Amino acid sequence: MLPDGLPAILLRSVSGLLTAPAALTIVVGAVLAFPALIRWTARGPARLPGVSGLAARIAARDAERSGARSGAAAASIMLVTFIVGGYLTFFAASDAWSVTDHVWQLQRDQVKVDLVVPTRWDPIERDVISDPDAVAAALSDGVDATEVRVLSGVLGPFWGSPVDDFEGYSGRQTMVFPPEGLPLPQTADEGICELSFEESRLNEALCAPETLDRFEFAPTQPTIWVGDAADLALILGQAPDVDTLTALEAGTAIVLKPRYLAANDTVTIQWWGANQFVPEDEPNEFLPAGQPLNSVRLAGTTVPMDHPLGYGIFISPAAAESAGLAAVPARALAQAPPGLTYEKINSVDLSGFPGDLWLEAEMGPSTGDRAWYWGAVLLAAGLIAAIAIASIGLSRAEGRQIDRTLAVLGATRTLRRRINGWYSLFVVGIGSVTGTLCGALVVVGYSLTLPSRADLPYTELAIIGLGVPLFTALITALLPGSSSNQPIPR
Repeated sequence: MLPDGLPAILLRSVSGLLTAPAALTIVVGAVLAFPALIRWTARGPARLPGVSGLAARIAARDAERSGARSGAAAASIMLVTFIVGGYLTFFAASDAWSVTDHVWQLQRDQVKVDLVVPTRWDPIERDVISDPDAVAAALSDGVDATEVRVLSGVLGPFWGSPVDDFEGYSGRQTMVFPPEGLPLPQTADEGICELSFEESRLNEALCAPETLDRFEFAPTQPTIWVGDAADLALILGQAPDVDTLTALEAGTAIVLKPRYLAANDTVTIQWWGANQFVPEDEPNEFLPAGQPLNSVRLAGTTVPMDHPLGYGIFISPAAAESAGLAAVPARALAQAPPGLTYEKINSVDLSGFPGDLWLEAEMGPSTGDRAWYWGAVLLAAGLIAAIAIASIGLSRAEGRQIDRTLAVLGATRTLRRRINGWYSLFVVGIGSVTGTLCGALVVVGYSLTLPSRADLPYTELAIIGLGVPLFTALITALLPGSSSNQPIPR
């Protein structure tokens, strides 16, 4: 029997792979049914009064009868717009997916070095770097930091990291616990994350449950952080408001992970011992179990955040001392100028410090080069216009006899120019719209199988699918027609 969830994953994958053949089938069908599409498209314009309606009817009849010529031009345009429409949509979707799926570690253009490291000779114990200010100075000089702070944190419990069952041994790691245990905020059973958005005004991402790659416990990263208003401002990436500063000074816990805040605006900190955890290979392995050794309750409040950063709660030094929490230097955090580069990141040398220090930087979601993006739009527009003008020029050259007939019948140049314009709009318009929509359909159809949907580049698709045909039709209608008024040769 297949594992739970696998049939759904396979079904989504197969349906996503079928979108490209489906879109290509539509394109081929449109090419084969091009004369019928001409008739259907021309119904509306043909009802226009006066010269415009007559020109539309004649242009539609001409395009339908010369199906081999007009169909070939439309097919070429469909191919170009299909490729470009798919490229533009995938480019925009990739940028949107990068933003949606990006896991933020820090605020943009921030760099951190965690100062709590596993003991080199005994990985089940933890050491704190003895000279945090030197690490902060190296970090500041390396990235030209506009601000750098040494953040303090309270070491919490850690028993091991959960993994999927098929990976086997899940990695039980026995840490050294003091007799009184180690503190951790309690996840509220009935917290503000259970409230509706209208009640809590919280970003839903802040209340998302922990996953394996963002486990709630980490041996070297505290959940309880201690500092002043300047530390909090650096964490938030902006100055806290007056209410937040007042709450911090009053000893209120600033809850950065809302799952810790109960509905009555309190935070409970519990102390756990070495053997108080769910055994491995059981549901919720390595989470706290049993009764805590001790607990304390603090008033709490949240602050607006755009994305979760994993800080937990933040309290003042006075509140930490009152609650019996001992903080240690836990992180050197620096704010670099906008546009942090890999060259700047690689210039930071931490090899001279004891312990295995790792530098982590947050450069934000990766997006593509917009120059290539708009270059594709301009290139596609040029190709479509070239194909359209060439095909329409060929059509007019081969239609000289029809032009002479119209001249003999007294048709004005205005009528003949409008015929050219409508002919261009039918041939180029049908090809551009069909190809652009089918190109976008490939990406949109595939995105339906993903958690996040594709954002369509409406402006760019409108330029290719609608703007170029209208522009080409206008130019064609303004070009001088044949000046021949000679009778039809017998």
